[in-house]
Amino acid sequence: MRISPDPIEACEGQTVSVNVRVDGNRMSTFGDHQENSGGEMDWGDGKTDALNNCCSWDLTHNYIQAKTYYASAYFGEQHNNANNPAGGCSYRCRLQQSATVAIFLKSGPQCRGGVLDKSKK
Repeated sequence: MRISPDPIEACEGQTVSVNVRVDGNRMSTFGDHQENSGGEMDWGDGKTDALNNCCSWDLTHNYIQAKTYYASAYFGEQHNNANNPAGGCSYRCRLQQSATVAIFLKSGPQCRGGVLDKSKK
């Protein structure tokens, strides 16, 4: 699982855009029947977004306070064996990844007009 970009950088109040994806665009290498799935993007500031339907999500978020956050994402699926969909062999797959988020003061030297000035980092 990947969160990109990493690190995530922005100014207070500036919307950040990230892509969260499962490498290989699938959780099961066996092609088994998927029973259920779900996950969550935890932005590290007390807010979350649901992750549904594997395997890539484009998300946006707005941090209102300058500081360093640690965002994390996880996604999981439960599968049943393709040769015996009624049961017999069931397993869960779970992936997790984290990223560092640096949010700068809107009035700081890194920000120009409330937008990150990458030449001043």
